[in-house]
This record gives sequence, C-alpha cells and structure tokens, in this order.
Amino acid sequence: MQSVTTAIERIVEAVRIVVRFFVIFAFAYMCVAVFAQVLGRYFFNYSIDWAVETATWSQIWIVLLGSGLAMQKGMHVSIDMLAQLFPLWLARVASVAIALGCVWFLGVVFYGSLPLIQVGSFERSPAMHMPMWVIYLGLPIGASYFALEVVASLIRRWDAPFAAERGVEEEVL
Repeated sequence: MQSVTTAIERIVEAVRIVVRFFVIFAFAYMCVAVFAQVLGRYFFNYSIDWAVETATWSQIWIVLLGSGLAMQKGMHVSIDMLAQLFPLWLARVASVAIALGCVWFLGVVFYGSLPLIQVGSFERSPAMHMPMWVIYLGLPIGASYFALEVVASLIRRWDAPFAAERGVEEEVL
C-alpha cells in the first residue's frame, strides 16, 4: 500500500511541475506580448493583433491552471471557524462532503466544456486563425487538475481537516 501511495505522490508531483512550468511560461509570454503590443501601438503606431489575442489566451490558461496551484497551496478562501471546533470524525465527514461537492462542480465544468470544444473544432480565432478548441481545452484540463488537487488536499489534511495551514503571509516571510 505504501508503494502505491508513493507512486501516486510522484505522479501528482510530476503533474504539478508541468503545470508550474506551463503557468510560468504563459505568464512570461503574456508579459512580453502585452509589452510588444504597447510598443507597437504607442511608438510605431501599429497594432499587433496577434499579441493581444495570444496574451488573452495565456491569461485564460493561467487562471484555469493556476486555480489548481492555489488549491495546492491552500490559498482559496474558506470560512472554517465553526468547522475547527468539530470533533475529528465530524471534521473528516465535513471535509469529504466539501471535497465531493467541489469534485462534482468540477465534473460539471468538465462535462459542460465538451460541447464547447466541439464547437471550437470548426471555429477560428480572429487574428491568428487558430482553432478555438485549443483555447477551450483549458476548461477540462484546468478542471481535472483542480479536482486532482482537491483530492490531494483531502488526503494531505486527513489527520487535521480544518487546521490552519501555513498562509501566504508566512511564506513571504
């Protein structure tokens, strides 16, 4: 059983590394594309259409994948003052119920994005003329990764479901 858990942890960590790399790359690209658009528009009086479009795509993918990264770090807003007072068994029941609700919602997002991807298979973007399914693919991928992090969080916090995690302020210090 321990070897299975270790293998799953390695797979999850590999996915996290790929997602982090992609988000960092997309953010860097978005900054460069917006900077190029500003330079083109204000200094050369030329609008670079594809820069705006691809920067928007990057931002969409950053948000959809970044939400899973935020889940991993415990950065999503939650109100758990009352839940912190629960006995362990009730806190576990509540955390499983919350995780199931989150995974259900993310499943709805995943399933609801499939028709959008089908429509995007014959739509093209205005400036780049790229198939829109590439952009729409961020919805099911982002929802799947977010669901993975919800389950990983449930497992990680099993012994103390509503204990305060290390916050952003503590990471900065």
